[in-house]
Amino acid sequence: MDDPRPSVSPEAAKSQHAREASRKVAKGLGRLIRADPTMFTDEPPAKPEEPPDEFVCEPRTDEEREFLEALNEVFPEEEATPTPPPAPVAPRDERVSELPIDPPFDLKLTLQHDQGHRWRRDPKDGWYTSVIGKELVRIRQKVKDGPLEFQPCSPTVEKKLRWQFRLNEKDENKAEYTRLGQDPQMAGLLERYCGLRIMRVDPWECLVFFILSAHNYRQLHVPTRPTADSMDQIAEHFWNVKCWKHDRYPFPSPEELGSESGLEKLRELWFHPKKRRRIRGLTSMPDRLHDAALFVQEDRLDRLKGESIHRTVCELEKIDGVGPKTAHCVALFGLGCMDAFPVDTHVTEAILSLYARNQF
Repeated sequence: MDDPRPSVSPEAAKSQHAREASRKVAKGLGRLIRADPTMFTDEPPAKPEEPPDEFVCEPRTDEEREFLEALNEVFPEEEATPTPPPAPVAPRDERVSELPIDPPFDLKLTLQHDQGHRWRRDPKDGWYTSVIGKELVRIRQKVKDGPLEFQPCSPTVEKKLRWQFRLNEKDENKAEYTRLGQDPQMAGLLERYCGLRIMRVDPWECLVFFILSAHNYRQLHVPTRPTADSMDQIAEHFWNVKCWKHDRYPFPSPEELGSESGLEKLRELWFHPKKRRRIRGLTSMPDRLHDAALFVQEDRLDRLKGESIHRTVCELEKIDGVGPKTAHCVALFGLGCMDAFPVDTHVTEAILSLYARNQF
């Protein structure tokens, strides 16, 4: 036999349950007021001698227990969201290690010429800071050809610095100076810029930097520093953990920028109304960086190490936003191809003024 009672929707049943619970709350509240008329008076309650650490209301009668149960149904206790622990900050190692240098080597001269794009100098103490991998590193050279001071003190940091500044290539550096010094024009430049080293840079960061730099210079005619600032803004947007007390962040990996969420973060950063003046580049720049990240994810960049300059440039130019000069810059600084020779209008004018002065 069918149930003669009309069917009730879930919303109506929920509303009816809430009304019944509210009536129980009102009924229980009335009983409490009748039992203690001074409950809601303006007289301040007597202060206990030692206030308890936490107030706990324990029901004394069945009516109070029923009232508290009804009250909890109307106003259920929300589960406290656990507060995430603060991000660990690496303790700053105040010890300073010294790395002996085979002259000639001038740290300031080396970092000034568009190579150390993530190194920043503190004018107060002369320390340069940068994030290598996921570690903040500080370096300083007090005098030209003097030892390289660095923090933190660890064999890993020392190995990275030797690799980045080519400190283990003593014979190769001297051979290059000897070979180039045979040219009269180059001999004067070598004397003027003595100590300038060609650095090694992480290939992935090098690729991103020169893609940004090529557009910034070609379209906006801005120097290298705003390009480095753009890289710092990208790193800050992808990370929420600061290294030490400096506002420096590790640069996101190709896997992070190559994902769909990474592309959305890039677009969010590029088109943010408050950050558009700080982030320079085309509106298609997020897609270009995303394309470059996919190129690196497929190990196509690492496979170019040791290849000829012609094949390296041809492969790099397949990336959207990479032209001949950008490809040569990545090959030279990122892949260590010493046959690379980046040429732009300034280099062309310098070559013509030095070697073709009497021919035109």
